[in-house]
Amino acid sequence: MGGEVWMDEHGEAVVVLPDHLHGRELEYDYRLPSAGGSGATAELVDGRLTITSTAPHAKVAWRLVYCSPADAACKKRAEG
Repeated sequence: MGGEVWMDEHGEAVVVLPDHLHGRELEYDYRLPSAGGSGATAELVDGRLTITSTAPHAKVAWRLVYCSPADAACKKRAEG
């Protein structure tokens, strides 16, 4: 699952995950492949992916990879 978001004037964007992903016992990994020098970071809490950037109004691509905690092969693919 992934997409693109535009940072607001404070360099922040929030992606709300679909309900069917809430409450699952899964580990999440995110990637910010289009951060390109924007100093972007992300945090996933309570079904919300909050992305912050040092560059306001920057476009950032994000991707979530969900893996079962027991699936080592999936986690390795997620780490790329």
